[in-house]
Amino acid sequence: MTEQDSPLLKLSLSRQADLSHMSRRVRLLAALTELPQKQREDFSKAVTDVCRYVLAAQAHGAVEFSLSQDGSQHYLQIVVRNEGEEKQRGNKAPRAAERRTEEARSLERLKDVVDYFHFDDNANRGTIAELRQMLPPTFQRPTAREASLWKRMIQQKSLEDAILVASQRSRRIEAEADTMRQRHTLRDEMARGTEDSETLFSLIASETDNFIVVMDPDGSITWVNNAFVAITGYSEAEINRRRLDELLGGPSSNREVMRDFREALRHGHRFNDELLLYRKDGRAYWTHFTLTPVTRGTSGISRWIAIGTDVSQQRQAVDALAAAKESAESASQAKSEFLANMSHEIRTPLNAIIGMTELTLGTELQREQKEYLSTVKLSAESLLELLNDVLDLSKIEAGKLSIDHTNFNIADLIRDTVRALAVRAHTKGLELACHVPLDTPQWLRGDPVRLRQILVNLVGNAIKFTRSGEVSVNIEPQWQNGNEIGLHFIVSDTGVGIPKDRLQRIFDAFEQVDNSTTREYGGTGLGLAITSQLLRMMGGRIWVESQQGKGSRFHFSLSFPIVHDAPPLHNADAADVEGFHVLVVDDNKTNRDVVGGMLRHWKMEPTLVDSGRAALQEIEQHSQNGRAFDLVLLDAIMPELDGFEVAQQIRDAPDLECGTMMMLSSADRPNSSARCQELGIESFMLKPVSPSALLNAILSAVGPKRLSKNADNNQASPNDRPPRTLRVLVADDHEANRDLATAILTKRSHQCVPAETGRDVLREYESADPPFDAILMDVQMPEMDGFEVTTEIREREQGCGRHTPIIALTAHAMKGDREKCLAQGMDAYLSKPIRPRELVTLVESVASAGTKHEFPKDDPIATTEIDFTFALERLEGEDDLLRSQMQYFLNDGPGLVKEICQGLSNSNTEKIQRAAHRLKGLLAGYGRDATSKLAGQMEHSAATGDTSQIADLCNQVNSDVEALVVGMRKYLKT
Repeated sequence: MTEQDSPLLKLSLSRQADLSHMSRRVRLLAALTELPQKQREDFSKAVTDVCRYVLAAQAHGAVEFSLSQDGSQHYLQIVVRNEGEEKQRGNKAPRAAERRTEEARSLERLKDVVDYFHFDDNANRGTIAELRQMLPPTFQRPTAREASLWKRMIQQKSLEDAILVASQRSRRIEAEADTMRQRHTLRDEMARGTEDSETLFSLIASETDNFIVVMDPDGSITWVNNAFVAITGYSEAEINRRRLDELLGGPSSNREVMRDFREALRHGHRFNDELLLYRKDGRAYWTHFTLTPVTRGTSGISRWIAIGTDVSQQRQAVDALAAAKESAESASQAKSEFLANMSHEIRTPLNAIIGMTELTLGTELQREQKEYLSTVKLSAESLLELLNDVLDLSKIEAGKLSIDHTNFNIADLIRDTVRALAVRAHTKGLELACHVPLDTPQWLRGDPVRLRQILVNLVGNAIKFTRSGEVSVNIEPQWQNGNEIGLHFIVSDTGVGIPKDRLQRIFDAFEQVDNSTTREYGGTGLGLAITSQLLRMMGGRIWVESQQGKGSRFHFSLSFPIVHDAPPLHNADAADVEGFHVLVVDDNKTNRDVVGGMLRHWKMEPTLVDSGRAALQEIEQHSQNGRAFDLVLLDAIMPELDGFEVAQQIRDAPDLECGTMMMLSSADRPNSSARCQELGIESFMLKPVSPSALLNAILSAVGPKRLSKNADNNQASPNDRPPRTLRVLVADDHEANRDLATAILTKRSHQCVPAETGRDVLREYESADPPFDAILMDVQMPEMDGFEVTTEIREREQGCGRHTPIIALTAHAMKGDREKCLAQGMDAYLSKPIRPRELVTLVESVASAGTKHEFPKDDPIATTEIDFTFALERLEGEDDLLRSQMQYFLNDGPGLVKEICQGLSNSNTEKIQRAAHRLKGLLAGYGRDATSKLAGQMEHSAATGDTSQIADLCNQVNSDVEALVVGMRKYLKT
């Protein structure tokens, strides 16, 4: 039978941030109970997993810390309770309920981690989990005072505060023990009452450094030792027959403690506390004071003995430590505020530098001018990167950087991250490859922004410190259950390597291998420190293997929940190329293996060769055997014979037979596309290439249709002409920022009106005819700031049915700024420095969404050419994928409008709601925000049973759907 003590502590569990605090507290209690380090870490992780399960249900819980005993065996026991109902617990979708059940089952693995694990997921009572870990045989149950100390330590917000509590308690116990020893000696001697014992007592009392006072039963002083006279400054004549509290008390003495002292004298019980007393000259000092009654037989109290220990130095040390802690916290807050302001002051001129440079680079320039401006832009972006690193490190140190939990596609994230760094690698002549096993779950839940930051730091460093060879990113699944997966990331390079004695220090802030590293390669040494801290916050770890002169391998591991109800993927059908014989030609082994793995996954039959000569031999041999390759994937840059030369020889030799040729290259050299067309190469792609992009390119290349244009030429640009011209009020007190925003928007044919102060904004707003379509509002302006102006505009709009979209412009980069802007009534938020594409996209989308468009019959949307830039950008420029998506719209869009009309005629609101919901999503994918909004209104009206406006809304939506159909059919013919 297990006996459980009263809980040491009970803590609430309501948000994700509680998980890290809970983990730290469990580890601290495990350390106090003498558990070995490995068991402490396992037990802490098990408790954290259970807590995460409770929070995943959007419930709140409680965690109880206690000790229990079964016979002679002691246990550390943690009980996790769900004290709040899950949201919509009884109405979960079947898939969500099934996933929740799988998550609960996965917790059963904890039975193999801790000594006892009991889990009950009862819908009536909520989740209850009990975890117990056996304590070592040497463990001794804590006393009540020790248990109280443990509780205080666990309650602290940080490990430093817990150490401070323990230190204070240790000093107090030492003083109490010293006082207790003296008290026992005195009491024993005085109880004997002999002349010798009194002489011995007087001798001992006179020699001790602690002051000793003997008082009669009513509290009047009858004797003091020499230490009392020395400490207080009073003579024996001044002390005689005086009361101790009246003699030594003062203006700052704690009244409650002094009252407790008098109560002890009145009722005859012991007193033990720290007192602030006063010397004769008025100086205060702290004393640990013990008052003990001396009884003789049954006659009651015969006298009192008071023993005091001067603890002024200890109290000063404690006060100094507390003051230092408060000062440090204040300094940390001041640093955060300073960094926020510094961020604003630095980002404002950087905004102008980067933006104006980017605009100038888009004009006609001489080669030398272009080089100079490119250097300026690169330097400014490097300065911005440094600023971001300093801000991130500061947030981490202050504990203000939080980890988000959102759904993301791991393969897309790694592909996009590596692709963004590809130009930097290819400029140095490096091969850059990445490999994500195709059978790895694609959709996970975690913080994609921080994971991308980690990869950028590690891959960027690998490129920086590698002069020749390759950089690769590989992912290996470590373990997987139904709901979670552990991933092992490896970033490898063939660079300069790291000496053994520097392997651990490189993860410290501002550390690099040596001073020459900074001179040769640049950088601050913050990247790896931030990476290490981010991984620790995400529950992962990082380590490195390196051999100087041969390269490095940085490893890190993370676990992620698997997203089971992931968005549907419209993948190309690999069945069309199943069984294809493919020749892969690449002198880099990593690239060959990555591409070969993709082809095998699609059930093709790849042959891998490492040179152009070997490729020609394979093609010749297969041609003679009558089994020509269906597809040849050529690397453009190879020694001896490059990919173009191989293609030229294949074309010039009539006896060499092969099917479609495609080119993969590490660099986009001038005239590459033209040479491909000249040599009959169907497709030219830049490495690293994602699986989906490669498969789509293969299907397009070998299929009957040939794409006549490059998707990259269709991506949106600030120079493109927008669907309609907007009137935009640009408000910023910095002329450079106003000019930059105006120049960007003017190139899109939009009309801009400048405003320098908040009052200028209100004046222009009132006099505008026609009204502005959008306002770019700087947050910090003289006279009236952006928040005050926004509040004033929103008040003036009340009752008139008008709403002007307002976009906040701010150079601040601290957490909470976006939420603050939106809470003040602004519609969107843009952080400086401004990027032209971001500005254009945000202004046009917000202006479109904020306009109540009625789509009359002569609306230009139905008569002008539809712009599919937004949809193409959303699909990252993959034109073939856009075309396949258009087929879905052509098949489903008009049919959904008909379903709404049928539902309206049959009064079937459920059918209307379902069709409107699907139509809303389809329209949003093509940037038709206003029409998507109307479909959302139909969905809401059907859900509430109000069908009075649906017919009119359906007619408006149908006009845009018909225009989209016409535009798509025209686009597909190109």
